[in-house]
Amino acid sequence: MDGQTRAKGLPGQRRYIDTWHVCIGGFSQSEGSPTGLFKLWLRLGALFRDATTCVALREWNANWSKVAEQIHLAANGTPPRIFVHAYSWGAGWGFVRLATELRKRGLDVTGACLSDPVYRHGWCCLSWLAFSPLRRIFVPDNVRDVRWFFQRSNYPRGHQVIARDPKQTVVHKGRELKANHEWMDDLQEFHNASLSMAGEHVG
Repeated sequence: MDGQTRAKGLPGQRRYIDTWHVCIGGFSQSEGSPTGLFKLWLRLGALFRDATTCVALREWNANWSKVAEQIHLAANGTPPRIFVHAYSWGAGWGFVRLATELRKRGLDVTGACLSDPVYRHGWCCLSWLAFSPLRRIFVPDNVRDVRWFFQRSNYPRGHQVIARDPKQTVVHKGRELKANHEWMDDLQEFHNASLSMAGEHVG
């Protein structure tokens, strides 16, 4: 079966995915662990998953080029709504890399909700910069709306989130939560903000 035939699909089938929720975990988290992101993924799926809405769970170091290409192909020519829900390196690295890859394909990220986003340098030898308070996380200009939380109880801790182009991206003021880093993806405030962001665009 060639690519054109696959894209057409079977008669009567929905042949596109117009909404994506991508949940991205932190450094020590896997897709098979009962983390806060895992729980949020379940909640998002229960509320929003249907024939044209995909709710995905990914690790922070996924192949973001392939993920973006999957989203692009599944859209079948119709720009989808894309939401990212991410924690720690999943926010400071995974989210940024996914947005960058989507930008190459002409796709926007409708909204992102980030919990304690931690900067990660592209070189492994500089991974210690995750503990530097001077780092910043720059959001690509194809992201429209960003809400984020941080903590100051221990390290690593959330870095400042900044729009590369404030005319294109609204980055809301970060909200401090009283918890250690390892619990930040479990907090109800983060989950509620993610669910609220998703719910605003339903229908």
